[in-house]
Amino acid sequence: MGLFQSSSPSYPLLVSIDGCVRLLEAEGEALLGQWRRRLDEFYEKARELRHLKLLTSAQDLRHDPGKLTILIGGANLTGTTLMATLRKRYHIELEMALDSHAIAMTSPTTTDADMARLLDALTTLDKTCTSAPRQQSVALPPMPEQIIPAGEALRLPSRQRALADSIGQVSRTYLWAYPPGIPLITPGAKITPAVIAYIQTLTKRGVTVKNTFPAPDGYIEVVDKYGEIR
Repeated sequence: MGLFQSSSPSYPLLVSIDGCVRLLEAEGEALLGQWRRRLDEFYEKARELRHLKLLTSAQDLRHDPGKLTILIGGANLTGTTLMATLRKRYHIELEMALDSHAIAMTSPTTTDADMARLLDALTTLDKTCTSAPRQQSVALPPMPEQIIPAGEALRLPSRQRALADSIGQVSRTYLWAYPPGIPLITPGAKITPAVIAYIQTLTKRGVTVKNTFPAPDGYIEVVDKYGEIR
């Protein structure tokens, strides 16, 4: 259970669910209608952006319009730099960012002023962008072979190895980037060249790869019991 369960639940958050349900029962139709109207207006105005683009349902039928997916496209910046700039310069916090896109979350409580602030910021940044070759997204590598169960790997002695020197070793950690939050490698799995190449590519593009255990940048925790596995 310790491998999968989250930290203690937030009881104020749980209590707020009742308030949310009551609000939707009383004003839900009006709130959702106003939200839809704000989103439609935002998408229409954002069509004037030259470099930064919004993902739409025309491009992906599974698209959730309330999640404003900002595609970097041919701009000379990355999703991570866009997120940092919006935070520092405009005090706008995005939900997440990767190299090729970033996501801004909205809700029925998002106001007209909120949407206008984001659009103004994106418009200003779009005007200062220059064209750049479209950067292709990197496909997730295949899931590595599991050598021993994750629970067993976590109980074994370990050591830290540089990523480049860890190929063929057995991982004692989870490594992941968010999004999508899917582990690139799990405890007990064999570290492969494809996983290492993917991590190095993400890092070069400004994406932070998370690690279960504290380790210097460019290092990974491996099981000490196993040498390189051919």
